[in-house]
Amino acid sequence: MVRQRKKGWKTIYSHPSISHEERLANSKFKLEIEDLPPFEITWTIDAILGNHYSTSFGLKRFLKDHVEGFENEVKETLLAINKEGVFKESLNISIKLGIKNEGLSRTLQ
Repeated sequence: MVRQRKKGWKTIYSHPSISHEERLANSKFKLEIEDLPPFEITWTIDAILGNHYSTSFGLKRFLKDHVEGFENEVKETLLAINKEGVFKESLNISIKLGIKNEGLSRTLQ
């Protein structure tokens, strides 16, 4: 079963059909991609919950009066995976830049 993901209060999120990279490549801008060195983030259970609540999909108001039960279930589940409640995430990030071409600046003025 595919669940619909809420975006904000009354809308449903749908993933873009065209990637940001493709959109920039097909624009009047020059595409530059910068790859950052890999790095690691250490997550605690509280940080995971805080990150979840900071997204439009995970707002506490969607849980209504089930916040405590949800948090307890998340904590129990994550502690069963790692008894210290600490999780490491390796990240590779690239930045896509749309650089204005010289000719484009004259066209826009």
